[in-house]
Amino acid sequence: MIKKVLIVLALLVIASACFAVDPPLPYLRLNDRCTVIDLASNIYRGHSLDASYYDSRTVLSSTEYGTQYFYYSQNLLTIGMTEIRDSKLNPKGSIRLTVTPVGDGEGWFYRLLNDKRYKRPFGLDLFARGRKRGANKDESIAVYSFHAGISCPDSSGEMALLSPNYTVTIPIEVVAQYQSIWWDSCLVLDPVTDTVNDMVSNVYSGSTDPDNLGDADECYLLASDQYYVTSVEFKIECIDENEQVIVSNAYIVQIYGYYKPADASSMDDSSIIFYILKNDNADHIDINQLYNDDSWLELANYDFTTDARTFTLPSGSTLDSFDVGNVYMFLSSSNDAFSGTSSQFTLNRVSGTGQITPQYYSSINYLVRLRSTKDPSQVKVYDGTLSYSSVAGFQPDDSVTIEAEKFKDRIYNYARWYDSGVLEIYIPKNDADTVVSQYGVLGQTNGFQYIPPDTTDINLNAGTYTSNIYVHIVSDFKI
Repeated sequence: MIKKVLIVLALLVIASACFAVDPPLPYLRLNDRCTVIDLASNIYRGHSLDASYYDSRTVLSSTEYGTQYFYYSQNLLTIGMTEIRDSKLNPKGSIRLTVTPVGDGEGWFYRLLNDKRYKRPFGLDLFARGRKRGANKDESIAVYSFHAGISCPDSSGEMALLSPNYTVTIPIEVVAQYQSIWWDSCLVLDPVTDTVNDMVSNVYSGSTDPDNLGDADECYLLASDQYYVTSVEFKIECIDENEQVIVSNAYIVQIYGYYKPADASSMDDSSIIFYILKNDNADHIDINQLYNDDSWLELANYDFTTDARTFTLPSGSTLDSFDVGNVYMFLSSSNDAFSGTSSQFTLNRVSGTGQITPQYYSSINYLVRLRSTKDPSQVKVYDGTLSYSSVAGFQPDDSVTIEAEKFKDRIYNYARWYDSGVLEIYIPKNDADTVVSQYGVLGQTNGFQYIPPDTTDINLNAGTYTSNIYVHIVSDFKI
């Protein structure tokens, strides 16, 4: 009897293993066609949601509204899932896509980096598509296509924001018909910018969320050599019949625009983009307060992104094991990462003529922390002295490492590098400071005393202090 029980248990375990199902594979492919655009362009017009892809490189776009096609140069990205059925062709779950603008109060606008009052509304047209097993042609699943953001959903020219966030679910019975499902996401700038008055009008019409749109019926643009920037999160999920998530992935995509720059050709390179945005602290640091607070103060935010690059897996390699290379970021006080020497980060007093004053008590050393918000494990502290005598001597361990997002769509393998984070400043009090010890940077020399009878002012000379921080980016792309 005991032997029979053991046999039954063994069979149950084996049966359980046989029915184990690998989850679907989500992916996002960011194209380089409109990650950086001219905000005055007239080629990003709205579409009918039953539009089909115009499969030709000879006609890249259209200046007409509501065409029955969407075009190559309008296609910002593709997001989807492969392997959505098991070996018996049973669907693994429903597929849900959520699209949300990123940033508190930013909404569906490109905003000028150094003055966010200037902005340009935008939208996305997302076309649901699928491919059946063995088929050599894609199919439209138009009932699950949708408009997102601020755009004209019909030919009236009236702009609308239907909802700040968008969620669409393709049910399991529809998923069952396909081997892979995805959305092609097309950029929409409709209506076209009024380049005479530098504005886009009629922003409010149809809006159910005026707080997301600002305080005026018009949006104004400013001619600038700075980028206009926006970020959107795309979250794709496979869920079972009980609304439990089987697999999920979220991707943040940054897109850029420019408006009447002095040299438009210099703004168009979209393969790799890095920008850093100082906050008010960077220009108004109270040295006494920072010294006494004994804490980190945020100076700036950074964002780094590349487009998606295709690569071929060598024989015997897997997507997870193949090394496509990394991006590395570090800080120093020198504008040359390979100068061989760099001095400590130091706030120096400047005179009324802008010259650094050499007298005693006219400088104070500080540290800067580079911290990824995308990957909290990536954090480094710098005292300014890091530099290398050559590229060959570069040490990746001294840097914040940005690893690639690797994925496979229906046909190709892709990699994309993306990171965002902050720069923070700290003033240690002396060589024995715990922060200096913790991060192993060179000792500081901040043995300042307080000015009596005040117990908060240190004996620095009064005045304005300044310093430079340089961000260095090193890549070892292998594709």
